[in-house]
Amino acid sequence: MNLPSLKSADVKNKTVMVRADLDVPVKKNEMGEKRVSDTFRLEKMLSTVKWLMDKDAKIILIGHLKRPQSWDKKYSLQPVAKKISDLLGLKFIVIDEESKKLPHYPLPHVFFFKQDFRKIKHLLSELNPKDIAILENIRFYPEEEKTSEKFAEELSSIAEIYVNESFATDYHDNQVSIVKIPEHLPSFAGLLLEKEIKVLTKVLERPKKPYVLMIGGIKLSEKFEGLKGILDRCDYALLGGGIATLFFASRGYEVGTSVMEKSKVTDAKEFLRNYKEKIILPDDLVVASSPVAHESITVVSPDNVNPEQMILDVGPETIGKYSEYIKSAKTLLWSGPMGLFENPHFAHGTKALGRLFASRSSGAAYGVAGGGDTLDAIKMINVGEYIDHLSVGGSAMLQFLAGKPLPGIEALKK
Repeated sequence: MNLPSLKSADVKNKTVMVRADLDVPVKKNEMGEKRVSDTFRLEKMLSTVKWLMDKDAKIILIGHLKRPQSWDKKYSLQPVAKKISDLLGLKFIVIDEESKKLPHYPLPHVFFFKQDFRKIKHLLSELNPKDIAILENIRFYPEEEKTSEKFAEELSSIAEIYVNESFATDYHDNQVSIVKIPEHLPSFAGLLLEKEIKVLTKVLERPKKPYVLMIGGIKLSEKFEGLKGILDRCDYALLGGGIATLFFASRGYEVGTSVMEKSKVTDAKEFLRNYKEKIILPDDLVVASSPVAHESITVVSPDNVNPEQMILDVGPETIGKYSEYIKSAKTLLWSGPMGLFENPHFAHGTKALGRLFASRSSGAAYGVAGGGDTLDAIKMINVGEYIDHLSVGGSAMLQFLAGKPLPGIEALKK
C-alpha cells in the first residue's frame, strides 16, 4: 500500500498539523497531580515530531483523551503535553486565555494552549521553527465527531500541511481531524503510521501458515469486524477473557457473575456456527466469588461454573492446550489478555501464554501484538523486545488485518 510519505514533503518553515495518538493513561500521583503513567504511544509518535523539528517545521499537535461530552478539565491534555515536553527535553509553557503574544526564546519550546483554537490563531501564527504547540482535547469540540465541514475548514486554516499519526484511533469514520482535514491540506502519513502499514500489510497479504490468533479482553463489540475478517484468514483463534466467557454463554453454559457483553451473545452464536473448526475455547477456568475473594479461587470445567462465581482466568489445562497451537504457528497475532491480569491471582494465563508468544516470535514465528491492555500485559511480563511488532492500534490493527478499510488511511489516498 502506497501512502504519501512525510519524507517526501517540504516542511521547512511551514506549519504542520500532526493528528497524534494522545489517548494515554493518566493517573493521579501521591500529591494528587495528574501524570502520564505509560509513555509507549507517545514515544512511538515522537519519531515524527523529532523528524519535523530537524526539518525546521512549526508543529501543531492535536489529539484526544477519553470521551468527554464537553469542555471538561478532567480530560484536559495538559498532563500529556507536559510529558511530551519532558520526553523531548524541552521547556513547557502553558498559554492562558489572557496571553496577547507568544513568548519567543532562542531554543524551541512546547506550548500548551488551554483555549479554543479559533480564538488564538494569531498566537499559533507566531510559532518559530522547531516550536511545538499542543492544542486542548479535540473531543472538547462537539463538531469533531459530527464530520462538520465548517469545523474541518476552521481546523485546516491554522496549518499548511497535515500529518496523520493516529493509527490507534483510525476505526471511526466520523472524526473530522482524521477524515476531513486531508480534503483541505496537503496530507501525509507519519513515520509511525507508515511503519505500521508496512508491517501489517505483510501479515495481511503474506502470512505464513499456520496462522494463530490469541484473543481476549472484554469487548467483542470493539473487535467484531476485525475478528470476523481475521477468522476468514487465520487457522485458529484461541479465546480467553470476557470474549471466551461470552462464547460459553452463547452455548447456554452458566457463567455466573462474570463480566461480558451480554448484548453480543447472538453474535457469538453466529461465530461458533460459521467458524466452529477455527474457534478454540478453554478446557478449564479459574473462578472465584469475586476478584478480591482469594480464598474462593478454584479451577473448574466450563460446564461447572455456579451462579455465584466469576470467570477470571484460563486454567492450567487450557494453558497447555493453547501452548501447542502457539508452538505450531508460523504467524502469531495477539489482541487482549486471557484474564484479569492486573490482579496477580488471575494473571497466570496471560503471563504464561504471553511469554510463550514472545519466545516464539522473532524466529520460529512472526509475532504481532497490539491494543492497550495487551501492551500493558506485555510491559508487565517484560517481553516486548522479543516480539516482532508491537502495534499502537487495537481495534484498528484488527480491522486492518481483516482487510477492512480504515477511514483515515483511505482519506490519505485521495
